[in-house]
Amino acid sequence: MINFSEKPKQQEFHIEGVKHVSAQDAFDALSNNLAIAVDVREEFEVVDKSINIEQLLVLPMSGIADTYKEIPLDKNIILICLVGKRSTKVANLLNNQGYKNVYNLDGGLQEWIDKGLPVVGCEGDCSSGCSCCG
Repeated sequence: MINFSEKPKQQEFHIEGVKHVSAQDAFDALSNNLAIAVDVREEFEVVDKSINIEQLLVLPMSGIADTYKEIPLDKNIILICLVGKRSTKVANLLNNQGYKNVYNLDGGLQEWIDKGLPVVGCEGDCSSGCSCCG
């Protein structure tokens, strides 16, 4: 069971019917394999910084109409973007497509970072040759 709220607490944008999960509750659910995470940011944003969770699916909002069927219907889905606006919109889309257990990460990746939860990504000064370091 995932703890959620009907109204967001860490972001202003909301669409009626979308469920919101706090960063800590999302982390707990993902860590215990109770959900999978879907990051709807563009791939260049995900490379820059992302949650550090194995079960992360990257499906950018710009192509979600063509890719949402890759998201399993029988799993709890936690949607992520930077501040919760895009992921709320995608949650609404999935709800309208018959998905039942869809949650927006309340406040997005920024709230996740603010809570000190694990992230990965290029810091801009790495020497490993990742695409963001030039």
